[in-house]
Amino acid sequence: MILGIDTNVVVRLLVSDDTEQTRKVRELVDQAVSRVERVLGSLPVLVETEWVRRSRYGLGREAVLGVLRAALGARGLSFEDEPALEEALSPITRLAKAPRNLNTATLAAGFGDRLVGGCLFGLHMIA
Repeated sequence: MILGIDTNVVVRLLVSDDTEQTRKVRELVDQAVSRVERVLGSLPVLVETEWVRRSRYGLGREAVLGVLRAALGARGLSFEDEPALEEALSPITRLAKAPRNLNTATLAAGFGDRLVGGCLFGLHMIA
């Protein structure tokens, strides 16, 4: 069985701003993990989570991406298209190695754009 988690659940786990809701979410996830069920976060949920953490909670881009990187390694959590997610979370540092058809706007793209580009269009960013 798979437990699909939505943006509210992921944000609650990361922010812990409501004690009772956070407790319930942690219990739900812990129970699923103890039953060896997959706890799955979809790509739209991760894009929304990144946006909520930046816009609502005022966190910087790198801080938010760091938390999402840590979530990739969390026990019991899995994500839709993890290779595309890993690529979208990787830092882009070298323009010189970019393919000719990859422009600077693509390199400056945000997490959501990079994730969608990697999944739908096979764009591979330069790390």
